[in-house]
Amino acid sequence: MIEIHGLVTRRWSRRDSWDDYRPSRPEHIAFARYMVEVAQVGYQRLECRNVPDWILRFALHSLFLDFPPPAPIAANCLAIAAIDLGCDVSDITTLKKQLQLVLNLINQPIRTAVAEERLPTWKYKSITTILLFAASLEGDDRQTISGATLRSIGILRSKSMPMWAPAVPYITALLKNPSPPSPSLDRLIVFASPDVPWTDLSDDRDAVVRWATTVLAVPYTEESGQSVVDATLQIAAKDFLRPHIPLGVWELFKERTSLPPTCFGLSQGAHPNVIRHVRGLGDLEILTSYFLLVWSERCFPSDDAFDTMEISIREDFCGTWVGQHRRDLVERLKHVLREFARGNDHISGSFPWYVDEDDIREATQRYGKLKDVLAEVERKAAMNLTQYHSTCALPLLFP
Repeated sequence: MIEIHGLVTRRWSRRDSWDDYRPSRPEHIAFARYMVEVAQVGYQRLECRNVPDWILRFALHSLFLDFPPPAPIAANCLAIAAIDLGCDVSDITTLKKQLQLVLNLINQPIRTAVAEERLPTWKYKSITTILLFAASLEGDDRQTISGATLRSIGILRSKSMPMWAPAVPYITALLKNPSPPSPSLDRLIVFASPDVPWTDLSDDRDAVVRWATTVLAVPYTEESGQSVVDATLQIAAKDFLRPHIPLGVWELFKERTSLPPTCFGLSQGAHPNVIRHVRGLGDLEILTSYFLLVWSERCFPSDDAFDTMEISIREDFCGTWVGQHRRDLVERLKHVLREFARGNDHISGSFPWYVDEDDIREATQRYGKLKDVLAEVERKAAMNLTQYHSTCALPLLFP
């Protein structure tokens, strides 16, 4: 116990790393169990009621040594995360029972926290450990923990937490040097991809191709869709990478997934070059879905971007057969303008940073102009239809 207490109380540098720790599996299992004991002492002895950071880094590193991790190692890593979240793992005695017991211990606190939107955001390393393991589960086992933990992603992102930061170096390495196909790794790559430093991969088209192949192999869900759309917009903002995003990925925009407030792809993806690229895809449903996504009270495009959007409305949405697309866009703009009308305090509350009143005023004017342009296009479309079918003119959106 003295030895464990010494480990807990020593000051570990942030530079301390487990990268060179690659033991045999028996040694790894034994040491992982030992680290659970250290974590218990750390949580009990430290005033902050946290497992020491270096132990949590060990748990994350252990998951990546052989992913998906063997059950004994996974159970010990999850036990460390469970201790950090305040769970009692003292009754876990056998490896056979360990995995299921740890999952049960973690499952209810996470479900409750997700339901009440009060996840402990300062515990993101522990929650990331759980999510990484959830991504590795297959078949029926996935339902044990995955549903609740994956819903926590949006909550943590809304609080500007680096949800997948501990996994990013590993994910980046996977994109550069692909491993054999694995559904577990595919899900992990999809969920972590918005946090990948795509700027550092801005000249690596193969990484984008591997990412896109993975995206299209993973069944679509609301949670995965958020990650895919966010990452797609970030990648599209890089001129060299944009052409390598396949049409199949853009077609996922048709699912019209919502995005969390701190989605970095939202602002990056509203660039004029991205708008022109989406127009060039030749799919009006994708273009409509794209506008419905980037037209947001949390997105402040440049003047050039607004001008490009206006051109698109006049040229792409002028047909008499696209009335429903225009109606969808009008409703979206009405929503954005209502949100802006609620004032600076409301808008700033949706951001991790302050939003200037002048920015809100200017964005309100530009979004309002887009709405006016849509009204003009709608009237012209109705007039054109009347000329050819005088008895069945479309109802105007605007009186």
